[in-house]
Amino acid sequence: MRFRPKLVEAGYHKQRLSTLTGIQAEELQAKRLLASLDRYRSRLPEPRPPIEDVAKRWLIDVYQKVISEIPTELRGRVEDAQVFHEVLEHRWYLGEEAGRDLGLDFATRSYMELVLPNRTDSGPGALKEIIS
Repeated sequence: MRFRPKLVEAGYHKQRLSTLTGIQAEELQAKRLLASLDRYRSRLPEPRPPIEDVAKRWLIDVYQKVISEIPTELRGRVEDAQVFHEVLEHRWYLGEEAGRDLGLDFATRSYMELVLPNRTDSGPGALKEIIS
């Protein structure tokens, strides 16, 4: 295995994610979402399609699948990109605890049941709560 460190411009991941998927996210969120996209692409058979084509498929097959699991009554509590970011983080913690990867579907259900109902600190409604 070889690693090639790269120095990237500030906001690189945010811009790259936006260009590939149209998702607006903060830099750390974008970095994690791009890692998910890269993981998705690495699982495709060779020769792999161009990243732009894969990004469209990932958006539907992975990102939108997670976002569509947000219960109607909890929509807007947390921005979609942050939800996805947190689901990936939740997946990692669950996997560490179990000693194996439990999968994105399991992590998504667990997050929607255990974490999201307790979150009210961001999203479009948060500003209204602060102002009121």
